Amino acid sequence: MNNKKIKISFFLLLIFLLVVIIIYANNNDYTFESDGVLIALTIDGTEATSFPTTGEFTVEIDCKNGKGKWLPDEKKLVVEEVTGNVKCNIDFTTKKDSDLLSSKITATTVTQGNEGVVNEKSVIDNSSLTNTYKVNQSDYNNLTNDSTYPWTWDSTEETWTSSNHTDSTTSTITFNPSSTGYYQFCYMQSSEKNWDYATISINNEEQFNLKGVSNTSFECKNLGNMTTSDTIKITYKKDGSSSNGNDNVIFYLQGGTYVEDIQEVSVGYRYEGTNPDNYVWFNNELWRIIGLIPTKTSSGTENLVKIIRNASIGGLAYDAKSSGYTGAWGSNTLYTLLNNYFYGKQDGTDTAYCYGYQATAKAKCDYTSIGINTSDYYGSMVKNVYWNTGASSYDVEASAAYTAEIATQTVTGYIGLMSASDYGYASSGSHTTSMYSYNNATHTLGNWLYGNGSEWTSIQNSSNATTALIVNRVGYVSFNGTGSGYSVRPVLHLDSSVYVINGSGTESDPYILGI
Repeated sequence: MNNKKIKISFFLLLIFLLVVIIIYANNNDYTFESDGVLIALTIDGTEATSFPTTGEFTVEIDCKNGKGKWLPDEKKLVVEEVTGNVKCNIDFTTKKDSDLLSSKITATTVTQGNEGVVNEKSVIDNSSLTNTYKVNQSDYNNLTNDSTYPWTWDSTEETWTSSNHTDSTTSTITFNPSSTGYYQFCYMQSSEKNWDYATISINNEEQFNLKGVSNTSFECKNLGNMTTSDTIKITYKKDGSSSNGNDNVIFYLQGGTYVEDIQEVSVGYRYEGTNPDNYVWFNNELWRIIGLIPTKTSSGTENLVKIIRNASIGGLAYDAKSSGYTGAWGSNTLYTLLNNYFYGKQDGTDTAYCYGYQATAKAKCDYTSIGINTSDYYGSMVKNVYWNTGASSYDVEASAAYTAEIATQTVTGYIGLMSASDYGYASSGSHTTSMYSYNNATHTLGNWLYGNGSEWTSIQNSSNATTALIVNRVGYVSFNGTGSGYSVRPVLHLDSSVYVINGSGTESDPYILGI
């Protein structure tokens, strides 16, 4: 019997040595030692009975027979992976500017195509025409008008109007400019949105289409420097049913003096590659840094660290409605669910926002354990920002998506999703490739944001307002109806004052954050 007791005691001792050792401490330089079941905490060789408080500091921890991690929100030192008697040296150092998380991100950069942080640039063309004029009817050279549904000329307004109001019809007009110069295509389309629309081609190559457009005043798109041999083709296509508005497009060609305004702008510092060292310990779990990105706030544009939860919170509908779906972030139910329940640490299961498919398949949305408490240590780090919500095509490169996204910044909130361009820039593959072609090993295995199945982004599909862009499970950017349920990973921006207390950014040694 005594032998059994000895064996049981030894077994309990082994269990103790394998579990996490947690001690509370607020002191400067100290050492603690574990001797069997007794823990002696010492400062400069003297056993400590009380611990002085500290201000903003970083922590260096060196443990023997264990791995130490400082939890600043609880003022705890956690020692894991204990293999024997533990001795840890801990050094608190007053915070410096170089300890800011933003400084850690910009400290080391690599060129695009490599693993690490890339300082990305994008070219934005704000060039315009001055001294503009409408092109006269006689200057539409080599005009070919549709014989079945001819376009009509308004001599007063100097505009062309499509005339095919019959379902499943197409009407086309082609012409050449009468002189070399810079031109714009100016249009006003009133039709069944997303279904009846005009397409503009130059020399039989489509330049853009007006799918999803229904405007009440003229807007213009730049056609560039045209010659008299360039053929412009305008096609208005009607689908097989229904009509809205005037069911037509009105356009005119506008010439003028070209004023170039092409700017190279910063897209931010982006983590790219298969598995870069961008892990942070946030909300007592792993998150990852998308980058240090120019972000609009109530104070202006700030460079803020943007992070994404490492694991999905489940498959959720983007817009859980019975009808009237929208792909516009801020008008959808997922926006409300994330900002009012996930950010707030509330149970949103019984709300009208928690569905896995439309408003028919309920989901689990209890965030009382994994959500963010708005008033606690981590909640104070989250910044309320304007999100980039401009609609984008799925079949464009990352920089074109980014340009489209930043064109609309009207939705504020604490929590969002990654944008389509976030996914595009995370790839180590060529960023001049359309994200619709991200279906090979370079763009998937070489993209740390890939691998969560089909996942929502916060960007509306520009060619269909009832859909939103997704990262397809195969790895390319596509779109789907917003009533569908796809993987959701919350994204947020950290306050610029957040700094690194401890850690190196790896998965096993993530950045420990302070504020």
